[in-house]
Amino acid sequence: MELSIFLAKLIGLYYLIIGIVWVVHKDHFDKLVKEMLGSRSIIGLSGVMSLLVGLAIAIGHPIWHWNWQGLISLLGYIAIIQGVVRIAFTSHVQGWSTKILGSRTGHNSVLAVLFILGIFLTYNGFAH
Repeated sequence: MELSIFLAKLIGLYYLIIGIVWVVHKDHFDKLVKEMLGSRSIIGLSGVMSLLVGLAIAIGHPIWHWNWQGLISLLGYIAIIQGVVRIAFTSHVQGWSTKILGSRTGHNSVLAVLFILGIFLTYNGFAH
């Protein structure tokens, strides 16, 4: 349970901070993301980091309940998939990400998911 609480706080606050920075400094953040998507090396490196974090969560937190703890495990497996995709299909990731983040709907959807997950996990992490 202690690991679940720690991960809920860590991931929740991370999502909230990224979401807040993205909203408050939208132009700067959009430029930063555009520059990152222009570099195959950075996409590959982010894939390696995502894979590493995902594996750490999947190995260290194998809890599968229909609650916030199961969500943490699910996010770990999603990070593994993201990492492998970013490493193996870097140029495709450039195109997909540019399309998603370039559209207003995609941009707002990503922000909404960040805030919803961030609030949910942060609340559950600090409520216990």
